[in-house]
Order: sequence, then C-alpha cells, then structure tokens
Amino acid sequence: MRTCRYEDAARQAADAAVEKWARADDAMLMLEWALVRDPDAGVSFSHSRELRAITFDGAKSGGLPTIDAMYEVTDTLIIFHALAFSDSVITVRAGRA
Repeated sequence: MRTCRYEDAARQAADAAVEKWARADDAMLMLEWALVRDPDAGVSFSHSRELRAITFDGAKSGGLPTIDAMYEVTDTLIIFHALAFSDSVITVRAGRA
C-alpha cells in the first residue's frame, strides 16, 4: 500500500486550511484514504499517467471543505504537489426522503 507525502506548497495550503476550516484535516485524511486505495481515481494529465488531479467534494453541513488536488503516483507514494481548499456547496441532510 502506498503512503502520502506533501511537497512544500501542498503542506502550506493544508496548514492554512486548518486555520479556516475546523475539519480540513478530516477532509485530507478522507482524500488520502481514497487515493492510497485507488490511486487512479483522479484524472491523468500526463502521458505517463503519473501526474493526476482530483476534486474531493466536501460537505457544507459537515464542515468539510472541498479540495482540488494535484498529485503524483509512484510505486510507493502518493505525492501531493498542490492543494486548493474552498467552501463546499454541497449540503447533506440525513433522514430526508
């Protein structure tokens, strides 16, 4: 199983996001969890298919920000090169039919 590493710019964006969204760390953990299990989940934008982009749709009601991520896949790592956090527009309402 792969592990995740952050380049400086991505780490700075994640650190800044924690100051704005209380659950930014939770959102990143969810994104990491998904990518280490399915690293090809994002859209490839290189011929080698190693450089990819993905959007994690947060939940406004849960306080989870949306994350746009650019990452690289290697044999052992998911390397986050860039992260952009934004307010989620999705509201989840449990118990509604």
